[in-house]
Amino acid sequence: MPSDVSKANSAQWTGAAHGVRPYLLTRGRTEPDQDYGLCLESLLTTRAAPGLLSPEDDAVLRFCAGTALSIAELASLMGQPVQVIKILAAELVGAGALSITGHQPDPAGDEQLLGDVLVGLRNLA
Repeated sequence: MPSDVSKANSAQWTGAAHGVRPYLLTRGRTEPDQDYGLCLESLLTTRAAPGLLSPEDDAVLRFCAGTALSIAELASLMGQPVQVIKILAAELVGAGALSITGHQPDPAGDEQLLGDVLVGLRNLA
């Protein structure tokens, strides 16, 4: 869970207050350059801060310092779309500034879960 300081700082990252379009934050990218398997529940923690960060990169590192946050939590705190946060986070993981500490879901496991849900729904009918 983010600290009170992080919650207070998150107000400056709402889309309206920040005033920058999401595509500018990602430099026009719609997907990360490298696929690190980031998903909504991937937990990120700060490792080290590289030099010359954008304000958005700096915010991601500050939010993840001292506590693991998911992509979804970061998106909420920063008031940005999840895909924007995934792109920024992937860039920071590649630079060695963030580490992925959370569970990476197994795609085969997702298929099994969907099959179980389907069977359950059919049993309801």
